[in-house]
Amino acid sequence: MKTLILVDVDTHTLSLFADALASSFPFPASVQVIPARDVSVNEWNWAECVILGFSYLGVQQTLVLDAFLNALPACRIKGKGLAIFQVQSRQDPPISAAYGFGLARTLRARGMALVAPPTVFFRTQADLVELEGELLRSALWVDSLVKQWASLIPKETD
Repeated sequence: MKTLILVDVDTHTLSLFADALASSFPFPASVQVIPARDVSVNEWNWAECVILGFSYLGVQQTLVLDAFLNALPACRIKGKGLAIFQVQSRQDPPISAAYGFGLARTLRARGMALVAPPTVFFRTQADLVELEGELLRSALWVDSLVKQWASLIPKETD
Protein backbone atom coordinates (compact mmCIF):
# COMPACT_ATOMS: atom_id res chain seq x y z
CA MET A 1 0.00 0.00 0.00
CA LYS A 2 1.68 3.19 -1.19
CA THR A 3 0.81 5.74 1.48
CA LEU A 4 1.25 9.48 1.62
CA ILE A 5 1.12 11.07 5.07
CA LEU A 6 0.31 14.68 4.38
CA VAL A 7 0.70 17.03 7.36
CA ASP A 8 -0.70 20.54 7.39
CA VAL A 9 2.04 22.20 9.40
CA ASP A 10 5.49 21.00 10.28
CA THR A 11 5.45 21.20 14.08
CA HIS A 12 7.68 18.98 16.20
CA THR A 13 4.77 17.07 17.74
CA LEU A 14 2.91 16.57 14.47
CA SER A 15 6.12 15.39 12.79
CA LEU A 16 6.76 13.01 15.69
CA PHE A 17 3.36 11.37 15.19
CA ALA A 18 3.64 11.34 11.38
CA ASP A 19 7.06 9.66 11.57
CA ALA A 20 5.76 7.15 14.15
CA LEU A 21 2.86 6.31 11.84
CA ALA A 22 5.19 5.91 8.84
CA SER A 23 7.57 3.60 10.71
CA SER A 24 4.65 1.43 11.86
CA PHE A 25 3.73 0.33 8.35
CA PRO A 26 4.85 -3.18 7.36
CA PHE A 27 6.79 -1.73 4.42
CA PRO A 28 8.00 1.73 5.55
CA ALA A 29 9.68 2.31 2.16
CA SER A 30 6.19 2.60 0.65
CA VAL A 31 5.31 5.54 2.90
CA GLN A 32 6.16 9.22 2.41
CA VAL A 33 5.68 11.97 5.00
CA ILE A 34 5.38 15.38 3.36
CA PRO A 35 4.22 18.79 4.63
CA ALA A 36 1.23 20.03 2.60
CA ARG A 37 3.16 23.13 1.51
CA ASP A 38 5.76 20.89 -0.20
CA VAL A 39 3.62 18.16 -1.78
CA SER A 40 3.41 17.82 -5.55
CA VAL A 41 0.60 16.42 -7.64
CA ASN A 42 2.97 13.60 -8.70
CA GLU A 43 3.44 12.59 -5.06
CA TRP A 44 -0.32 12.69 -4.54
CA ASN A 45 -0.87 10.58 -7.67
CA TRP A 46 1.71 8.02 -6.49
CA ALA A 47 -0.27 7.24 -3.33
CA GLU A 48 -3.02 4.66 -3.07
CA CYS A 49 -3.94 5.82 0.42
CA VAL A 50 -3.57 9.28 1.94
CA ILE A 51 -3.37 10.00 5.65
CA LEU A 52 -4.05 13.63 6.47
CA GLY A 53 -2.63 14.98 9.72
CA PHE A 54 -3.05 18.28 11.47
CA SER A 55 -2.72 19.92 14.86
CA TYR A 56 -5.29 22.05 16.56
CA LEU A 57 -3.96 25.58 16.16
CA GLY A 58 -7.17 27.56 16.37
CA VAL A 59 -9.31 28.87 13.55
CA GLN A 60 -6.62 28.79 10.86
CA GLN A 61 -5.52 25.25 11.57
CA THR A 62 -5.55 23.80 8.07
CA LEU A 63 -5.23 26.55 5.46
CA VAL A 64 -2.39 24.92 3.51
CA LEU A 65 -3.99 21.49 3.54
CA ASP A 66 -7.36 22.91 2.49
CA ALA A 67 -5.78 24.87 -0.38
CA PHE A 68 -4.02 21.79 -1.75
CA LEU A 69 -7.09 19.54 -1.50
CA ASN A 70 -9.41 22.14 -3.02
CA ALA A 71 -7.10 22.57 -6.02
CA LEU A 72 -7.20 18.84 -6.88
CA PRO A 73 -9.63 17.84 -9.63
CA ALA A 74 -12.10 15.05 -8.82
CA CYS A 75 -10.25 12.55 -11.03
CA ARG A 76 -7.19 12.86 -8.75
CA ILE A 77 -9.21 12.16 -5.60
CA LYS A 78 -11.63 9.43 -6.62
CA GLY A 79 -10.70 5.93 -5.44
CA LYS A 80 -7.91 6.84 -3.01
CA GLY A 81 -8.01 5.54 0.54
CA LEU A 82 -8.37 8.17 3.26
CA ALA A 83 -7.51 8.34 6.94
CA ILE A 84 -7.27 11.44 9.10
CA PHE A 85 -5.50 12.09 12.39
CA GLN A 86 -5.25 15.12 14.61
CA VAL A 87 -2.79 15.87 17.39
CA GLN A 88 -4.08 18.05 20.21
CA SER A 89 -3.72 18.60 23.92
CA ARG A 90 -6.36 17.48 26.37
CA GLN A 91 -7.02 21.18 27.09
CA ASP A 92 -8.07 21.94 23.50
CA PRO A 93 -11.84 22.29 23.06
CA PRO A 94 -13.56 19.03 22.03
CA ILE A 95 -15.12 20.79 19.05
CA SER A 96 -11.62 21.04 17.54
CA ALA A 97 -11.91 17.39 16.44
CA ALA A 98 -14.97 18.24 14.35
CA TYR A 99 -12.79 19.48 11.48
CA GLY A 100 -11.50 15.95 10.80
CA PHE A 101 -15.02 14.57 10.58
CA GLY A 102 -16.14 17.39 8.27
CA LEU A 103 -13.08 16.89 6.06
CA ALA A 104 -13.73 13.15 5.90
CA ARG A 105 -17.34 13.77 4.86
CA THR A 106 -16.27 16.25 2.17
CA LEU A 107 -13.57 13.98 0.72
CA ARG A 108 -15.83 10.94 0.76
CA ALA A 109 -18.36 12.95 -1.23
CA ARG A 110 -15.56 13.65 -3.73
CA GLY A 111 -14.88 9.91 -4.10
CA MET A 112 -12.26 8.93 -1.53
CA ALA A 113 -12.74 5.69 0.43
CA LEU A 114 -12.67 6.27 4.19
CA VAL A 115 -10.39 3.57 5.61
CA ALA A 116 -11.06 4.52 9.24
CA PRO A 117 -12.90 7.26 11.10
CA PRO A 118 -10.80 10.32 11.98
CA THR A 119 -8.85 9.88 15.19
CA VAL A 120 -7.27 12.19 17.73
CA PHE A 121 -3.90 11.60 19.38
CA PHE A 122 -3.16 13.58 22.51
CA ARG A 123 0.09 15.31 23.30
CA THR A 124 1.23 16.57 26.65
CA GLN A 125 4.61 18.25 26.76
CA ALA A 126 5.43 17.23 30.31
CA ASP A 127 3.97 13.71 30.39
CA LEU A 128 6.34 11.31 28.61
CA VAL A 129 4.34 8.26 29.73
CA GLU A 130 1.22 9.60 28.02
CA LEU A 131 3.23 10.46 24.90
CA GLU A 132 4.65 6.92 24.72
CA GLY A 133 1.14 5.53 25.15
CA GLU A 134 -0.20 7.70 22.35
CA LEU A 135 2.68 6.72 20.04
CA LEU A 136 1.88 3.06 20.77
CA ARG A 137 -1.77 3.76 20.03
CA SER A 138 -0.73 5.33 16.71
CA ALA A 139 1.12 2.11 15.77
CA LEU A 140 -2.02 0.09 16.55
CA TRP A 141 -4.06 2.52 14.45
CA VAL A 142 -1.74 1.90 11.48
CA ASP A 143 -2.17 -1.85 11.93
CA SER A 144 -5.95 -1.45 11.75
CA LEU A 145 -5.63 0.85 8.70
CA VAL A 146 -3.56 -1.73 6.82
CA LYS A 147 -6.08 -4.49 7.59
CA GLN A 148 -9.05 -2.31 6.68
CA TRP A 149 -7.41 -1.15 3.44
CA ALA A 150 -6.77 -4.78 2.47
CA SER A 151 -10.46 -5.53 2.98
CA LEU A 152 -11.46 -2.61 0.72
CA ILE A 153 -9.35 -3.73 -2.25
CA PRO A 154 -11.36 -5.90 -4.66
CA LYS A 155 -10.11 -9.50 -4.77
CA GLU A 156 -9.03 -10.86 -8.13
CA THR A 157 -10.94 -13.93 -9.25
CA ASP A 158 -9.52 -16.76 -11.34
